Amino acid sequence: MRRHSTMKRDDAEPAIVRALEQFGCTVERVNGLPFDLLVLRAERVFLLEVKSSAAAARAKTAPNKRQAAFRRVGWPVHVVLSPADALRAVGLVSWRAVAARRAADAERRIEAEVERLGAE
Repeated sequence: MRRHSTMKRDDAEPAIVRALEQFGCTVERVNGLPFDLLVLRAERVFLLEVKSSAAAARAKTAPNKRQAAFRRVGWPVHVVLSPADALRAVGLVSWRAVAARRAADAERRIEAEVERLGAE
């Protein structure tokens, strides 16, 4: 079935587009293709299929024939449910991951300093 401009978009799409754009991605909503969003980030192109629920995503885990054709030529179609999924799909990390990494680094530096002080 071909999409046309009057086809309903997934409810999650506006928040996903906003998040991608806030992180500097260029996002184009597409119709008539086996994915919803064409995303450009750091000179790389990503194809995203937006789903509004996990049940819908599970129902679509096997790519349709048109998505499979894109995958065969090296263009994977990523199924995303949320802004966080979309950011991960295009290789961006969430602020939580950054904060966790910084906390772990700080903890290692503190432990090294405590060990150094104990050796004196």
